[in-house]
Amino acid sequence: MSPRLRLTYNHYEDENIRPALLTDWLELAGKGQQKCVDKMVEMCTDLLETGMNCRYLKWFGGAIGELKSRTSDGGARVYLFRVGEQDFALARAECKNENTASPELVNWTLEVAALHGEGFDIFNP
Repeated sequence: MSPRLRLTYNHYEDENIRPALLTDWLELAGKGQQKCVDKMVEMCTDLLETGMNCRYLKWFGGAIGELKSRTSDGGARVYLFRVGEQDFALARAECKNENTASPELVNWTLEVAALHGEGFDIFNP
């Protein structure tokens, strides 16, 4: 059985117009970082096809991980966590030149993972 990729919302935020990952991608594309967005789509496709064997998948040592690669626009990162045996919850994304993950986006991902653990439906606004 293939893994599923699921998009997340944060129920503590007032406006859940669309999943946070899609909002991040739209903002990145609007800032001229389309190469990063294209790479993120490629990384997500690889995750969908290969699951835990995804070549872009890196774990932070806990439940939170990232898909990570370089582009000429900067480092493409998609933050995620596991849901069940095979599925992944895709949370946030960024494109940056620094080597470290954004604490704000990692914390957002942790918060959504905790909400899921408490039984909140993080997949519907």
